[in-house]
Amino acid sequence: MSDKEPLKITLADLGEEARPDAPEPPSVAAEGAANLGHKMGDAMKDSAARAAHKIADATAGVTSRGAEAVRDKVGEAVQAQSKATADAIEARLREIDWKDEAQKGAEGGLRWLSKRLEELAEKLRAGKQ
Repeated sequence: MSDKEPLKITLADLGEEARPDAPEPPSVAAEGAANLGHKMGDAMKDSAARAAHKIADATAGVTSRGAEAVRDKVGEAVQAQSKATADAIEARLREIDWKDEAQKGAEGGLRWLSKRLEELAEKLRAGKQ
């Protein structure tokens, strides 16, 4: 044996019998187990898909009910605010003394008119002289 030649140890050297290189054919039990494994895998996939579908449906339902509840509360708040504003305006209109307001308006208008007439009279007097 030389240094360049690889060392080869066989099963016969170790005192064991040589095994055939061909794989043993699968037994009926192994095939049954494989089939059972495939069926269980398929069942697990189907179950997981159904569970995911149920979760998605439940989530959509909860989200829909939540959105509806928020929409109802916002609508109620808007209605309450509108009613409060209308009530406040109505109360303010009842509090106003319209006769006094009309009298103040007429008085202001007459004072303005009087001032303009006075200015016009001054211009006319200055024009005659």
